[in-house]
Amino acid sequence: MEEFGYNCAAGFMWLVQRKKTEHTFKKVKQTVSYAGEVTAFVEPGKLRKIAGVKTKELFLWLSVVEVYVLSK
Repeated sequence: MEEFGYNCAAGFMWLVQRKKTEHTFKKVKQTVSYAGEVTAFVEPGKLRKIAGVKTKELFLWLSVVEVYVLSK
C-alpha cells in the first residue's frame, strides 16, 4: 500500500497501491480483485459508491458497489 486516506467530514476513503491484487476468501470461496486505486464512502455499517473492487461469480467479474455489515 502506498497511500491511504480518510476525509472524516465527507466520509470518503481512498487506497492507492502499486498494482492490482486478488484475494480469495477461503471460507466462502470468493475471489475479489482490488484495483490500483480503491475509493468508497463510509457510513455506519456500510460502504457505498465503492470503486475499484470486483468479485468473480462463475466466469464473470462483477463490480462491487456497496457492502453492508449486518449485526445480530
